Amino acid sequence: MNDFDDRASLTSSLSSKSTSDIGETLSTPTRIQRSPMKKLTLIVDKTRFICSTAIFQSQPETLLGKMFSAGLLKPGAVSVQLNEHGEYVFTENISAPVFKAILDYYTGGIIQCPPGISLAELRETCDYFLIPFNSETVQCENLADMMHELSNLGARDEFTKLLKTLIIPKLVEASAVGDREIRLVVLHDEDIIDWDKDFPPLSEEERQSLYTVVSSKLSRFAKYIENREVAKQVLVDRGFKKIRLGIEGYPTTKERVKQRRGKSHVSYNFVQRSFITLSWEKEEHRSRHVDFQCVKSKSSSNLPEVVNLENNQDADFVIPRNLVDVVDGVAPRNDDHVVEIE
Repeated sequence: MNDFDDRASLTSSLSSKSTSDIGETLSTPTRIQRSPMKKLTLIVDKTRFICSTAIFQSQPETLLGKMFSAGLLKPGAVSVQLNEHGEYVFTENISAPVFKAILDYYTGGIIQCPPGISLAELRETCDYFLIPFNSETVQCENLADMMHELSNLGARDEFTKLLKTLIIPKLVEASAVGDREIRLVVLHDEDIIDWDKDFPPLSEEERQSLYTVVSSKLSRFAKYIENREVAKQVLVDRGFKKIRLGIEGYPTTKERVKQRRGKSHVSYNFVQRSFITLSWEKEEHRSRHVDFQCVKSKSSSNLPEVVNLENNQDADFVIPRNLVDVVDGVAPRNDDHVVEIE
């Protein structure tokens, strides 16, 4: 082999090595290293649910989205604990079928109410997991029950607004004179109240303790029993007590005046109107002070005259044998069961 052949062989070898190195360099960036999705095991109602963290991260505003997103939920804020196998155990009273329906929200965006599960239970579970409960996220075969739950949610929001704008100002008005409870009558916007000053339909005490608010909107809201129950729960959550909501007659205008035995009797027209009664008194369970009148007793005593012990410390106080049984605090005499103490 001559020098030309040696250079050709060396060039071919270098060329082949260079091509291989370039191939490796070009192929390296095209390799995507994908870490496998983290799987979680959730135990609810003694049932294991294995799912990926990715489905929860798609809904970061929900409770599960916050739980499995880094640093968005403080430890111990929910009742979830890890067991010895690294599984998350929910101690809340949530059934497995309901939780399966909750997981469907993360995968498909729709929660189908499971058979045999009430919408009230499903709504409470949605509230716990911070999932919106509305017509877009929840489906149910019983449409009437669905409308009932949606109306309950709407009623709560509506009464919260009415409480702030209409009722609280009346509570402040009552508290300004030292009252700690209120009876509030809800009148319509078109109601006309015309009481005779000389012959009012209510006593002065009743008039002083009665407050009125004019709002057809609140009156229309309170005509439904379900709405009144929702309103009562809102008031309970706000700390009020002795809460009553209902409908009763309220006098509006004078109808006629009758004379009976020289006295005038006035008749009034009544309309059915809603009322709210509640209290914010803190000491209602404490016994109120009662003054008892001391009355001199007229009863006579058959006991012998009491000896003045101040003048005669050694005097004997003798009770006749026939009166022993009638003295207060002394048990009837029984000679068979007598214990003498010397």
